[in-house]
Formats: sequence, C-alpha cells, structure tokens
Amino acid sequence: KDAVSALIQFMDAHPRVGIAAGQLVNPNGTVQESALRFYTPTTILYRRTFLGRLPWARRHLRKIFMRDEDTQREQPVDWVIGACMCVRRDAIAAVGRMDERFFLYFEDMDWCRRFWEKGWEVWYVPKARFAHYHKRESAQEQGLLALFHPVARIHLASGIKYFLKYRAATLPRLARP
Repeated sequence: KDAVSALIQFMDAHPRVGIAAGQLVNPNGTVQESALRFYTPTTILYRRTFLGRLPWARRHLRKIFMRDEDTQREQPVDWVIGACMCVRRDAIAAVGRMDERFFLYFEDMDWCRRFWEKGWEVWYVPKARFAHYHKRESAQEQGLLALFHPVARIHLASGIKYFLKYRAATLPRLARP
C-alpha cells in the first residue's frame, strides 16, 4: 500500500536521484536481493559454477549482493533490479533509454551504470515495498547443467555484451595497474 507514492515522494525530495527502486519481496514476504553492486566477470563464474561454493567466491557474492548491508535503510546503490524502478524523465532525456542490445539480463545494470556516469544517482528505498512474482528461470538447473539451460545461455550472452561494453571498468582489480 502507498508504495508508488513513497517512491514519488522520495524522488521529489531528492532531485539528483534518477532512479529510485523499492524493496522487492516474494509472495511469502521474504526480501529479494534487488539492490546490488556492479558485477565483475568473476561474479558470473561464481554464480554459474561450483566455484561459487569456495570461501573467496562466497565473500565476493556476499559483497555483490550487499548481504551485509541493512536492507531497511535508504541508500545509494550501484544498480537495482529492473522489476521496480521509478525513473525521472529528465534523467532519461540525459541518459537515454535502455540499451536494446540486452534482450534479457544486464539491461538494468547497464542503465543504472549509465545513470551514474551522467551524474544521476540510483537509490534503494525499502519503505516502498512491492511483491515480485518471478521464477528465476536461469537458476532452475544446478551444476554444469545450468550452463545448458536456454535462459542461462541468454544470461551469459548478455553478461559478455555487458563486460565487453565496460571492459576497463569490469576487469578484476588485480589486473589493473
């Protein structure tokens, strides 16, 4: 109730915010991880393979999914899941629309990154709660079979496009001078 109004009020009070996103919850009320940090190529590797069970990979995923952050606090974030965004018209005029090269997956991350690059902020506003009914088609299979799931292949293809678009920004920190 009043979730859309809460996002609009937040946007009205914060003129530099280009995107504000509410908290996404499952039908049973549990909170979805919908406010995140930007992925690196290793994020996909850890999410899609057995390597994600290793201690350093779990730490990496914990950081990317902001699992140590307070999910009840309004805060700027790198990007938000595109299922629920309140987007300022002036910001869209400055940034442009979503990149059509991303059919599914990474379109929201790419758009949020472009907002930040143009000086617009992206915020997570948990008091605006929205039920999000989704199936996570790309996560239905486990292990090596997951790489052969059709939706997982789309996810990987979009990830490759994203990382090629932002090559320098997405290289692991150890590879940077």
